[in-house]
Amino acid sequence: LASFRGEGAPVAAAPGLVEVPWANATIADAAGTPVPATTGLGVTRFVAPAPGVYLATTAAGRTPVVVNATLGLNPDAADAAGEASALPATGGAPWWTVLALLALALAALEWWTWQRRITV
Repeated sequence: LASFRGEGAPVAAAPGLVEVPWANATIADAAGTPVPATTGLGVTRFVAPAPGVYLATTAAGRTPVVVNATLGLNPDAADAAGEASALPATGGAPWWTVLALLALALAALEWWTWQRRITV
């Protein structure tokens, strides 16, 4: 139904610095109060200090921006507020590559035991 009203698909974001992929969009909170925003390189950025629903309005229509606290902290938000980033620096491989390698190792072990006719 949103497409019939001229609304785009909702954009999900975490609290903090939020980017919407439209240039020259005006941002308002759920009550209709304008939120300060900056535009650059084809995106509009604004700071959402708390979870809630914001509306990005362009010439093409309006799109809801849902700011959800469960998406985690946005490291840019802490920098914008002048605070240290709350997220630790992560290193190593992404979690899915570790699981994929584990699955590959288990498949190789299965194949080896099947070839040797080893049963448990």
